Amino acid sequence: MSAILAALVAAKLGGAAAEPPKTKEDKPVTHTVTAEGVAGLPFSHGKVFRTLDEYLEHRRALGAQDAPHYTEISPGVYELWGGRRPPGVKPPTFTRQQLLEEFGFRE
Repeated sequence: MSAILAALVAAKLGGAAAEPPKTKEDKPVTHTVTAEGVAGLPFSHGKVFRTLDEYLEHRRALGAQDAPHYTEISPGVYELWGGRRPPGVKPPTFTRQQLLEEFGFRE
């Protein structure tokens, strides 16, 4: 089935190769920084967050509904829990600075 799908896609694109995956630098910004805080974050449900901690708490609460959330495993280091991951693969880890930059917050 995938060979058929690939042939259809190639025909639709005129035989052109598929676009390469985007790098982190090419990733489109999905949030907006306003005077009130940061809006448009993943799983925000229309809420605006003033701080990273406020947003992480919101995501933690959504974890009860199987939404991916961040857990602080040591000071300033977080693991992303939930979502789809192959068995045996450890959750990715992020520093606080990485999350601040990723989601558009200032300390």
